[in-house]
Amino acid sequence: MPHKAFLFLTFIFILGLALPAAAQLLERPAPDNSSDILDFSLPPSSAPSQRPDTKTENENKPDVLTLALEYYERCDTSLYPGASSAARNDFCMCSADVARTALSEKELTLLARGEGAADIRYFDPEEFNEKLDTQVNLPCLHYIIRDTESISCLKSPKIQHFFITQNAYEDMCRCLSSKMGDYISAYGLDILKAAQLRYKHRKNSTDPAILIRQWPDYKNELGKTTEECLNRYGHK
Repeated sequence: MPHKAFLFLTFIFILGLALPAAAQLLERPAPDNSSDILDFSLPPSSAPSQRPDTKTENENKPDVLTLALEYYERCDTSLYPGASSAARNDFCMCSADVARTALSEKELTLLARGEGAADIRYFDPEEFNEKLDTQVNLPCLHYIIRDTESISCLKSPKIQHFFITQNAYEDMCRCLSSKMGDYISAYGLDILKAAQLRYKHRKNSTDPAILIRQWPDYKNELGKTTEECLNRYGHK
């Protein structure tokens, strides 16, 4: 995807962010509702696990920007298939950039290429799972939350019957999705940590957006926000 790669590289250089940082690795807890369990881990990469012997270790060492781009490409083709392409692109572009500074080079290699878990010195699946969700995915999750709530709103007959015009209906759904995205930016970390603690004993991987959207505080906020936006745009 050369065009997406160009956009991603442009995004990186505009932000002018630094190179990588910390370390620890992979697997994810799951909610009690087994029907909502998703495999949120990225699929194994087709990249070769062995490097040519004719090269030195430094020559074989991947560039962090290259790893971030590979992670973006895997994310964009693997995660959130139900999201709009624009929302998925924004989320993956954001999380790939955040990963450059939030993860160590070896951790980023694992996510980008599916290799190198044995090379991570202090690997703990539970700790890495929390790190990946809270430090890499959560800062970008508002793109997915906004998109999810917008799609849900626009497909809801219960909401649609409050509107006379399609424009007012769409305005209401934009109001709802925007406010819920802002809510996640402000309170998502607390909700996600609480959900992770509750489901810490589980082994299956799960989408952090599902954990958040199932949480009672989120549901309560969604109900209040729906009423607020309906009062503003309903019957128009």
